[in-house]
Parts: sequence; structure tokens; C-alpha cells
Amino acid sequence: MMPPPAMPTSKGSGGGVSSLNPLPSILTGATKVKEPYLSKLFEKFKALAGGDGAARPWSRLVKADKTDDLMKSGSYRVTWRANAPRYLLFVTRDGVFAFHVGSEMGSEGSCYHIPGLYFPRRKAHTEHIDKTVIDVELVTDTEGGVIVPRFLLGDILVYEGHPLWKQEASLDRRLQCMDVELIRPRKEDKTRDYSKEPVKIRMKQFFSAEKIEGVFDKTLRQLTHSHDGILLIPGKTAYRGTQSAFHWSTRAAPAAGEEEAHNRKSLVALFTGR
Repeated sequence: MMPPPAMPTSKGSGGGVSSLNPLPSILTGATKVKEPYLSKLFEKFKALAGGDGAARPWSRLVKADKTDDLMKSGSYRVTWRANAPRYLLFVTRDGVFAFHVGSEMGSEGSCYHIPGLYFPRRKAHTEHIDKTVIDVELVTDTEGGVIVPRFLLGDILVYEGHPLWKQEASLDRRLQCMDVELIRPRKEDKTRDYSKEPVKIRMKQFFSAEKIEGVFDKTLRQLTHSHDGILLIPGKTAYRGTQSAFHWSTRAAPAAGEEEAHNRKSLVALFTGR
């Protein structure tokens, strides 16, 4: 089996994410994981996630006129790309740790412990899940004039030691796993006050490709954090299938405005027939 793509190094992620780790300035109480524990933690992480991790770069710009055949060949899901740093959350019995995508994995300053986060098991809320790796974006939402840090859960590599990225699990299956095993147990658990956690947790929304026009016209406008366009990800493809993931950016230069507008119309027509 081919190994997953290597984790971006400190030279950059290829997706416009800064190599600087902004987490400690956003989340109060987060503490840097230092040696010798860092090396031990990273070895456990690599054993589960494969190599240095399997983070998708999400860096390909969509050119609709050149990708029609490729996009028609798969069942795509649409979501937005947040203007926010990405992390791989390593959830263990000992706590929740965030590895920054954009830093050199395992290096000093690449990993922080986030106290106060709790992920109960679905069938036993008093037990914490273990050996789980989640792909997230750390956004800062503005709600009622208040800045609210939030992890948007966008994908899952490993659940309770089961390497979903290695088992060819599709995006649709991985999203279902996050909803059933991570999100619902937190909502159903009445023994803990999750509102007091240092960061909010929410699952990112994915839409069928046929709803792409609504994502452009409604979803993007309703976001309470900054974004950079949309992501198109195959719903039936395994996590490491990076070559089929596309990014349509809203960061167009003024001179490119007409071309970008044309590409947007082409995208909408491609998936809706309009």
C-alpha cells in the first residue's frame, strides 16, 4: 500500500497556511509540549497516522474549463475553506494535543496540550476516547461582538486506533464517523458542562455538489469567520486521495475578476446543469 503524503515542513504547507503556530495566542491555557514527552507523543502519533501524518494540502486552484472530465468522474462534496490554521488533533486518554499543520511535525513549538477538552465514548460517557486523530481548522468566530475560538472538525484519520486513512474509508463514511462518535456523544452527555471548555467544537458542513450555488450565495455570506472560497472533495475517495481535491479561491486579483466570475459560473453549471 502506498504511504500517505508527507506532512508539510516549516517551509510552508503549500496551501497558504503560515508556518507560525498561532494557537497559544488564541487559546488561553494551552501549553507547549516539550521534550522528552514530545518525542514519545509524536512516535505514538506517527504509528497511528502513518509516517508524518496524512494531511491534505488543499492547495489546487480550480480551473473549471480544465477539470470538467475529472470532476464528472466522481461524486463531490462542497465546503468552505476557512482562513485559519489547520491542526491534527491527537485525542488520547491523557488529554488532547494539537499538532500544527505548517510546522515541522515533532519539532519544538509544533504541538500544544489543550486542557479541558473532553470527548466521551458513545456508549460510556464517563470514558474518554483514545488513539484518535482529527483534521481541524481553528477559526475565531464573532458572535454577538464576542470572539469565540472554535475547532471545525473537517475530517478524521484514525478513530480509537482504527486507521480510517489506511482502510480506504470514503469521506462520507468518515464524516458519519465524526458525527456519530465525536459530536453526538458530547451533545448527549449530561454529566459535563461543555460550555466551559476553552474552545468550541463543531463539525464542518459538507454539501452535495448540486448545492454549490447555495454555498456560494448563502453559506459563505453567513459565516462568522473569514474564508477563502470553497473546497471540492470527492465523497467516495479515501483520505489520502489529495490529487482529486480542489480549491476555488476568492482571493482574485482585480484584473482576474472576470475570469474568476466565469470560472464560478462554469462550476455552478458543471454541477447543476444551469
